[in-house]
Amino acid sequence: MRVLLRDTRTGLYFQEPEQWTGEVDKAQTFRHSADAMNVARQKQVQQAEVVLAFEESAYTVAIPLP
Repeated sequence: MRVLLRDTRTGLYFQEPEQWTGEVDKAQTFRHSADAMNVARQKQVQQAEVVLAFEESAYTVAIPLP
């Protein structure tokens, strides 16, 4: 499983500081969902979600951040 951060307004995934990507394979994988949430807070992403991407794409789960 990969833990990713996605900006819901743009649909882009966090790749590295100041860089976002539309390609899931290039997105940064976080160790914990809390790490992704911290980056969203630091980058002041207004509408973000943590994405839990399993090997089977049918099992991808998106959790909106408050």
